[in-house]
Amino acid sequence: MHFATVIVNVALAALFSATSTYAAPVSGLRSHFGSVVVFGDSLSDNGNVFRLTNHTWPEDKAYYRGRFSNGPVWIEQLAKEIGLLLHPTRGTSADLLDLAYGGATVNNSRIQGYTGYQSTIPVPSVLSQVRTYLKSSSKRSISRSLFVVTGGSNDAFFGLGGPVAPEELARLTAADLLTASRRLYKAGARYFLIPGVPTLQSIPYTTEYAESYAPSLDSYGDAFYDYLRSHKNDAAGKHATVVFFDQRSALASFIDKKSNSPGWNVRDACLAGVYPGEAPKRSLCADPDRHVWWDIYHPSRVTHKYIARAALQTIVTTITGKALSISP
Repeated sequence: MHFATVIVNVALAALFSATSTYAAPVSGLRSHFGSVVVFGDSLSDNGNVFRLTNHTWPEDKAYYRGRFSNGPVWIEQLAKEIGLLLHPTRGTSADLLDLAYGGATVNNSRIQGYTGYQSTIPVPSVLSQVRTYLKSSSKRSISRSLFVVTGGSNDAFFGLGGPVAPEELARLTAADLLTASRRLYKAGARYFLIPGVPTLQSIPYTTEYAESYAPSLDSYGDAFYDYLRSHKNDAAGKHATVVFFDQRSALASFIDKKSNSPGWNVRDACLAGVYPGEAPKRSLCADPDRHVWWDIYHPSRVTHKYIARAALQTIVTTITGKALSISP
């Protein structure tokens, strides 16, 4: 097994300059990955918070089966694209172990993560999720699993405005994320996908209710990615394949593409009035599949699908050495 630590800027030009035509599932990836294991926050949570809160959060019936979106989240769609078999009743992959929790931070010892309508219910951090996994019996095929170690958004939401500057907070959070991947490597993990934070300054929460925080969120994101780039060799050991996925650039490219497409809404949430501080009247758009954002914090299912395919393109290029073209 070779050492392949790669940072990929998934810009629109790169996505469409590829030489192979996309076809799902991608031949050959199934032989690399026996399963997908994910640690993270609400962008990856496929129902853990919903179960934790006894099916009370997310509360609105328009959310899909406890996801923080109107359909499967990107990690579920990525598992499907890789060719993993979907469970026929739960709508999730039998080969996907999802330990992500909505509201999670990377390190609760630094910044505690919370969920629920008022953000009062503590949730396990990414580091806590990793500890839970390493203590479980689920790690029997650890060397053939793809480990997705993601997070950092809630560290910004809960931590900005405190005594630590955005850039330093980002560096500390990114360092904790790499600590999580190193612990997995020491336990036998060999394949990693590490997405950075999304475009936090572009979500409806920021543009509608917290515009003054946009510069801090932008600085946080820049410093987060800078740290990952400059410390890429700290993610794991020499026998690992580590793919750094620039989720922020992928999402920005999708927004840019759809902003020039008639009928697309790239700014507003489809589902409004479900979080504290929003306009009190609940509303649901008539065209969710033409919205980039599902609610004021989270992408819609079509955006999740694009993120999944952008991540897949990055993985395929790294693992097989072949470029992959995807559709927006």
